[in-house]
Amino acid sequence: MKIRKSASLVAIAAVSSLALAACSGSSSTSEYPVVQELTELGYGAYLGTQAPSRIEVDGEWTHHFFDPTEEGAVCLSGEPFQISYREGPSDDVLLYLQGGGACWDYATCYEISLAFTTSNGPVSSGIIDLTRDDNPFQDFDIVYVPYCDGSVFIGDRTVNYGGERTFHHGLRNLTVGVDAMLANFPNPSRIVVAGSSAGGYGTYSGYGVSRVAFPSTPILRFNDSGPGLQNPEAAEDISARFENWDFRRLIPTSCTECDTQLSYISLWAMERDKDLRTALYSYQN
Repeated sequence: MKIRKSASLVAIAAVSSLALAACSGSSSTSEYPVVQELTELGYGAYLGTQAPSRIEVDGEWTHHFFDPTEEGAVCLSGEPFQISYREGPSDDVLLYLQGGGACWDYATCYEISLAFTTSNGPVSSGIIDLTRDDNPFQDFDIVYVPYCDGSVFIGDRTVNYGGERTFHHGLRNLTVGVDAMLANFPNPSRIVVAGSSAGGYGTYSGYGVSRVAFPSTPILRFNDSGPGLQNPEAAEDISARFENWDFRRLIPTSCTECDTQLSYISLWAMERDKDLRTALYSYQN
């Protein structure tokens, strides 16, 4: 769900200004033992493995498009994938992950259609509304990663649902966004990995890939409504997500509480990464 209300933008400003202030005193030259563990888990597996098939410039935004026949970065049902970026006047970078539902079997992907299946360029709204002076990210370099994989940016499997070839390639889609960040903004002062709803859940893997790519850059995970919780009573859905998204291997074995709820990976990361800060907000209406 995209942020659309001005109240949401005010909340962003309040929380992010505090968290960024906390980051500003961190050293950017420290070594991070967590990088080795994230690398071994596979968070950097697709860095630098796929180049865009087409690049277009539209005003201040540059768009990278990826060939779906390569079956790398691709949307749920095989539609083409794209990412976009713009250069701002600051040295800070925002990696923004769009929201848009989730699906994990034929019913949720094709009958109920719970997830977005096509990608898009950035929409000037909420956190991406760069005309607003009260937007704390107005001057940031921005990499915008749309959501269309159904697996909250962590899936890494091609499956067949009732004859429908389905690409839960969220990890690859996320990675081409980080590739663009590496190529165009290689020395950021700090990185904010942010997202809403499914994109909020995606900030977990977004942190992992970004930390592998940028081992010594302060990172803030800014999560809107993606707390990393699963309903323990929906055992069949949890099992289907583990199998069809194939993301269990990305969960650190040293995160002993992650079997209870995946949200514990935030504590796991902050215990190992002194230059990581995490902010979360959520709401009912």
